[in-house]
Amino acid sequence: MKRFRLGFSFLKVLTLSTVILITCVSFLDDHSGYDSLIIDRVQSKATIVPFNYVRKKIVVQVQIMNHDNYNFVVDSGIYPSVISKELAGEIGLTLRNKGTVSGYGSERNYYFHCSIPAMAVGQLEIRELDAVAMDLSRFDQIGVRVDGILGFEFLKRFATRIDFENYQLSLFQRLPNEYLLDKTVNEDYVLFPMYLDGGKIPKIQGVRIGDEIITAWIDTGAEAELVLSHRSAENLKIKKDYQFIEKRKGTGANGVFYAENYAIPSIEISSFVHEEVMASVFSEGGNNLIGNGLMEHYNVTLDYIGKRIFFEKRE
Repeated sequence: MKRFRLGFSFLKVLTLSTVILITCVSFLDDHSGYDSLIIDRVQSKATIVPFNYVRKKIVVQVQIMNHDNYNFVVDSGIYPSVISKELAGEIGLTLRNKGTVSGYGSERNYYFHCSIPAMAVGQLEIRELDAVAMDLSRFDQIGVRVDGILGFEFLKRFATRIDFENYQLSLFQRLPNEYLLDKTVNEDYVLFPMYLDGGKIPKIQGVRIGDEIITAWIDTGAEAELVLSHRSAENLKIKKDYQFIEKRKGTGANGVFYAENYAIPSIEISSFVHEEVMASVFSEGGNNLIGNGLMEHYNVTLDYIGKRIFFEKRE
C-alpha cells in the first residue's frame, strides 16, 4: 500500500465561531497524465465562470460525463484534483491503488486513484483527468454538498482572476496586453512573481509582519485570513509579542488536533496594509499561507502562465 504525506492545504475551514482544519493530499511524486486537459483555445478571451461563495469557499458548478451539475471547490493549495468517493461510486468510476493519507490527527483516512473521463467547467472541457477519490464528508460543515476539488492540474492552464466582488472567475489562457499594462502603472494593484512550492502551490515572497518578512502560500482553499507555520510563529515571538485570542480544536484528515489564534495588528502585502488580522498557529509544522479570509478584500489574479500574482483593490 502506497503512503502519501499530507501538506497543510486540504479542506481548510477556519471560522470565528468554529475552527475546522482539514489537510489534504500533497503528493510527493509527479504524474504525467494531466496533459490531456482540453481547454478553450481562444487566447485572450476570458471564459467567465460564476461561483458561490460559501463559508469563504469558492464553489463552482461542474458537469461530469453529462450528469447533473456538481459542486467543486477551487483550491490553489492542492494537487491533484479530488472527487468524493461517494460521487465516484455514483457515476461508476473505477477506483484503484488504495493509499493511506497521513496528516493531522490520530485516525486513518484513505484515497484511491481514479480517472474522470469527461468534465465541463463553464465552456471548458476536460478529458481523462487523473484524480484521487476520498471521503469529503467533512465539507458538510459549510452547508452544501461538496463533490470534489479543482486543484493545480486545472488552474495551471490559466491566468485566473478571482472577482470576489461579483463572484466570478475569469479564466484566460494568457492575459491580454491591455490587462498587464493597466496593472503595472496603477497604484490600486500590486504584482508579485509567482513561485511554486513543490512546483505546484503558488506562493509569494515579501509579506511583512512587524519586523519579519515571510513567504506565504496563496491558498484559495483556506478560509483563514492568515496561517503561520510553527517556525514563523517562533521567529515572530508570537506568544510573547502578540495578543492570544483562543485555542481552537480542529479536525484534520486523520482526526482532531489544535491550533491557537492570535491578533496581528497589521500585515503588509507589498504596498497594501491590512489591519487587524487573525493568525492561526499550529502546535507543530504547518506552512505560512494567506487564505480567502484576507484575499476577499481584493480581487486576485493567479497567472500560472506568466508566473505572476496580482492583488487588486476592490472598489
